[in-house]
Amino acid sequence: KFGIILSGSRGAIVEDNTVTSPIQTGLKLQSGAKENTIRRNVFDGGEKGIDVAGGSNSNTFVKNIIRNMTSYAVSVTDSTGNVFRDNALKNNGQNYYYAKKGTTATVEMTAEATTEEATSAIVKIGDAASAVTIKDLLKTVLTNDKKKLPVTAYPSHSSVTVNLANATTSILAFS
Repeated sequence: KFGIILSGSRGAIVEDNTVTSPIQTGLKLQSGAKENTIRRNVFDGGEKGIDVAGGSNSNTFVKNIIRNMTSYAVSVTDSTGNVFRDNALKNNGQNYYYAKKGTTATVEMTAEATTEEATSAIVKIGDAASAVTIKDLLKTVLTNDKKKLPVTAYPSHSSVTVNLANATTSILAFS
């Protein structure tokens, strides 16, 4: 059913794995899995790539490849403080980060990105209690042609917070 599951774990490191065609989810974090690091994994095929739920807070996801999922590339529910940095989403049914049920998360893009897919972020907000902050650490200014959301530019990066009030239920791409 799951390729890798972390249930209530704290401080685990999951790295350099390849999960192909799980029945449901490539990686599942649940039951308060906290402060884990997920890096350089490939999740290929199945229903969902990464599914974070149930108070799984403050986890870091770096340079993972999520591709060929029939549903969500990344779904985060009822969890806060998770950071997604330079992950590549490719050819998924819903090729974006989906936040719902009070989720807060950050999607970061850095100069260390090694794939074209990791240099943009696509998000969808599922409810009024959720928000995703997108940070471009490439020292460029994020743009979105669809909603023209205000972007804050700093000397080191630019940032935009996407929530239901400013994005409605749209799927928004930033590059």
